[in-house]
Amino acid sequence: MERSRAVKCPDVATHLAGTKKVQQELSRPGALERFLPGDPEAVARIRATYAGLYSLDEGEEGDRNAAMAIRNPERFVLKTQRDGGGMSTHSLVACISASGSVCPKSLKGMF
Repeated sequence: MERSRAVKCPDVATHLAGTKKVQQELSRPGALERFLPGDPEAVARIRATYAGLYSLDEGEEGDRNAAMAIRNPERFVLKTQRDGGGMSTHSLVACISASGSVCPKSLKGMF
């Protein structure tokens, strides 16, 4: 596909840059500074546009984020990694009440 004359929208790099995981990684402290060295004002302006992105991956960070969501479920929305549609948003309150935890293990990889 990369060598054909077919038009693709978006290109692979743009598609990957728009995934929630890449957005999550760019929201980590130091990530934007790597791409905008010496421009803290630009970093601050970009960060001001971010919504919170919290991983539910297994491990310490995911456990901490899950506990935060369980304490205040009304402040969170689960979004799948399936960019492009289908099952795009879920109420965290519904997921917690249905499973008794943040989300069942069978759904863990989707978020």
